[in-house]
Amino acid sequence: MQLKKYLKNFQKLNLLIIIFFLVSCRTVDDDAVTSVDFEPEVGSTESNLWMEFDIMEEKTKTSPYTIKDKELNDYVKKVFCKLQPDYCQKIRIYITRIPAFNATMAGNGLMEIWSGALLHLENEAQLAAVIGHEFGHYFYRHSIKRYEHREGVKAITNIFNIASMLGSAYIQMNPYGMYNYDIFSALQIGSIGVHLAQMSIFAYSRGQETEADIYGLECIIKSGYHADEAPNLWEKLTKSQKLIGNNPNYFHFTRTHPTNNQRIKDLRDKIKELNPDQTAFIGQKEFNQVMSKFREQWVKDDLTLGNLKKSKFLIESLKYNKDLPGEKDFFMGEYYKALHFLEKNKKKKEEYHKKIVRHLKISTESDTEFAPPLLSLGSYLIKNNPEEGRKYLKKFVDLKPDNPYSKLIKMEFLE
Repeated sequence: MQLKKYLKNFQKLNLLIIIFFLVSCRTVDDDAVTSVDFEPEVGSTESNLWMEFDIMEEKTKTSPYTIKDKELNDYVKKVFCKLQPDYCQKIRIYITRIPAFNATMAGNGLMEIWSGALLHLENEAQLAAVIGHEFGHYFYRHSIKRYEHREGVKAITNIFNIASMLGSAYIQMNPYGMYNYDIFSALQIGSIGVHLAQMSIFAYSRGQETEADIYGLECIIKSGYHADEAPNLWEKLTKSQKLIGNNPNYFHFTRTHPTNNQRIKDLRDKIKELNPDQTAFIGQKEFNQVMSKFREQWVKDDLTLGNLKKSKFLIESLKYNKDLPGEKDFFMGEYYKALHFLEKNKKKKEEYHKKIVRHLKISTESDTEFAPPLLSLGSYLIKNNPEEGRKYLKKFVDLKPDNPYSKLIKMEFLE
């Protein structure tokens, strides 16, 4: 009787699955896109999601980590408007001081780019590729599609869990039930079904990332940017990630993004198919003119993470502003400062000390109007070599008399 009751319940379970698919039809088709004048229907799931994104945006606006520099924000917005002139007023872009490579896009038009991403980028074409990718998520309405897919998978997972629970309950009441093929099959189907349903979430996310990659590539080509800079960025990011012990090409079923190698291959294949102009715009000079004044802060932020091999790679691979010839040696001096601080071996500390002084002195000599290495070298030397330390601090004060540090330096060391 118990077996028959279980089988009857299991048949009802099949009916539940059918009912689920009948009542849980998605509200957004796979091919739905966001038009310029699109607004979600009031009271819809998508409208509720947008309300949550609006709350996120208000927090981002007032966050102390949001960089509000007008020149930087205007430049990034200008690149976006070049890519998508029709959506120029629709998308709000925020740059956040977080030293990691990331950018995000919300369904309501909120785009966020982290400072760590801007530090990795080498030119305007790469910035355009990142922006184009993120806008692709918005254009294809990935937020609502991902949400509805995830909710559907949750429902299916619950159904498979019920199947497993019923089978387990029967076995507890009748231990010999384990030898019943129908019961054992129900247990296996339930367990496998849960795992397959969960894996489909990750596969769906990877598909959206690929779709956004290709959309971003097509955007930059259409807007006159050099297509190769999109895969070039991923090649650089791969090297960077490996230096912190990550393997961006290791595939596992719970990956939400494709492997870097797969992304590079997909982009290169699409470039080959589209055969774009190989003399298109790269924009290294334009990019550097805006980013240079932030790099000191962003490099120091990256150094604080403690992944110093990766930091050195970034410093050495940056495309520097030719108007700031002392920039690279200054950053190398800061890199060796971090190594010196962490090192316990006296001999190695002495080696790092020499490299700190050498790089910072080269920086001060190659650009006498570049103030940061003067402050860095002076503050580094002041304890053990006060006379020389004061010399560099005085040069800094003379060059930047209105700098907040200058008043403190004059009070503590120059009077």
